[in-house]
Amino acid sequence: MRVDAKATIGGVPIKAIRDFLRKVWESFHLEHLKSALHLDSSQAERLVGAMLSEGLVAWSADRKDLLTVTALGSRLAAASFTKPIPRAKADRLVADLLQRAKEINSRTDLLLWVDEIRCFGSYITDSPDVGDIDLVVSLRRRIEDGTEFVKRTLERAEQSGKRFSNYAVMLSYSDHEVLLLLKNRVSYLSFHPMSDLETLKFETRIVFQRKPALVV
Repeated sequence: MRVDAKATIGGVPIKAIRDFLRKVWESFHLEHLKSALHLDSSQAERLVGAMLSEGLVAWSADRKDLLTVTALGSRLAAASFTKPIPRAKADRLVADLLQRAKEINSRTDLLLWVDEIRCFGSYITDSPDVGDIDLVVSLRRRIEDGTEFVKRTLERAEQSGKRFSNYAVMLSYSDHEVLLLLKNRVSYLSFHPMSDLETLKFETRIVFQRKPALVV
């Protein structure tokens, strides 16, 4: 989703609204909006009215005091403000991404394969330029035994020499490691969870699928 970084909705900068929607994701109360964005009652009511008009939120059918985030609102939550790039450059970035996926899968030290990559958003349209290249990456464990996988992940996390805030972060190290290698610090590549596709039912295009080795 392409967004003008200087735009406002109901007098509130769109970036602040995007950041708020990222935190609440599915639903929120008016008081939560007021507190998070430091708005008084009239400002909050004006903002909600504008968001309703833009189709970003809707009143809950079950609870009159609850606002739910619409599909369009969720797209705004996932948006970034990077400058659009020509399609030719976007194609090169995707080609480089797919090459990195192949290289990752050829390594024997990593604990996960890149199983599938799907694109959605402006990249799969006919637009001559592209904002973010929106992607969903599916990873697959190379070790089927769960206990062994956790053991190897913790070992790899410790060997990395990195500091981890808690045990859960260490457990996700294998995923994080592969995704960092895949992204390669390219700001135009925007990774999303599969739940985004399941919730918003975006049209997607599969650009990469791992080919399992033949068993002889």
